[in-house]
Amino acid sequence: MEREAGVDLAPKSPGKKTPTEAIYDSDVETALVPANGEILADVWAGELQALAVLGGERCPDLPKVPTAKELGYDVTVPVFGGIAAPAGTPRRIVDELGRAFVGASSSREFGRVLVGTGRVPAQRGPEKFAAFVDEQARGLSEADPEQREGG
Repeated sequence: MEREAGVDLAPKSPGKKTPTEAIYDSDVETALVPANGEILADVWAGELQALAVLGGERCPDLPKVPTAKELGYDVTVPVFGGIAAPAGTPRRIVDELGRAFVGASSSREFGRVLVGTGRVPAQRGPEKFAAFVDEQARGLSEADPEQREGG
């Protein structure tokens, strides 16, 4: 995406500043940052401008901000989290935990907690989540080696 857009997104902030700190201190003009509460509040207040969402769909907290794909860049960078159990955990326990977490993350209460975080819940059971993680790992390993090395 960097080459296509003619920009360099590698962090260049001085010292040990995070990309977010570098933006607020005007050390950099752009940075890749998560759509967390601090960033969202400042975008909503007009202090920062969100340019694109790198996920597969628009962020519900930023519905007017297009995805990179909508802007013509063939890039998707999903941010995800999940629940893991130690290798060797009995299958019945994995299945039970999977059902419990899918149920909890499907609840209205869970959805309300996510408002303002930039996150969209995606309920997957153990097999689908494992396949998703494998797919993401393959995508990273097949990426342009120059991009993987930050170059």
